[in-house]
Amino acid sequence: MRLYPLNPTSRLAINISSISRRLGFRVLVSYLPGRDRGLRGLILVTDGTPDDYVVAILSHHLNGEEVFAIVKPEKPRFDALSFISNYLSQLRGLSKIAIFMDQERDTLEAIYKKMKGILRGCDGNLVRDRLCFYKCLHGGRKYEVVLIINGLNEIGSGRHTIEDHLLQAARRFLDVDISDVVDSKDFWWNRLRDMHDEVYNRLRTAGREEISRIFPQQFEGLKLLKEEIT
Repeated sequence: MRLYPLNPTSRLAINISSISRRLGFRVLVSYLPGRDRGLRGLILVTDGTPDDYVVAILSHHLNGEEVFAIVKPEKPRFDALSFISNYLSQLRGLSKIAIFMDQERDTLEAIYKKMKGILRGCDGNLVRDRLCFYKCLHGGRKYEVVLIINGLNEIGSGRHTIEDHLLQAARRFLDVDISDVVDSKDFWWNRLRDMHDEVYNRLRTAGREEISRIFPQQFEGLKLLKEEIT
């Protein structure tokens, strides 16, 4: 699975290039002459780093040469979704959008309710915990949205983010004790700062089954993105 940043000079693009170079894989496509309008899938990252690193690593594990656009809007979380209509106009072949969003301190029910208000007229279905699939219509054009909510119930954090999954990886691969986690983001960036590269390297070399256990909704959500629109 290859990633084409809609803004090639963005921090998102720079970070994907950096992690790809450090880990020794190729997922970034920086130039698509005349093909951007034909891209059928878009990954919308509503938070920052390390979400971009995780998407790059998961793309590495999802074999294939098909290219998907990726972007991080200037606005975070729900506010980022206001740009969807712009992307549908910009990418004429776009038919599927995968949204990565941290749960934070919201309940899942509150997120689903807010998404229903934002994606008006869309028919939504819960695929699994923290993974929703929507069939939508925009100006007579059909498209689908895959909502991926970052977080794991087994991580005892006061808020759930992509860092939940990285702490899970640190526990599995490096036997790190995370029993006293209060905030997974703070734990990852402060207590485990010196272990980041080792965790990312272990994720790069892990098998697909292990990756799907650490990132269950993200891995399944990106597989849904790759499927043909129904």
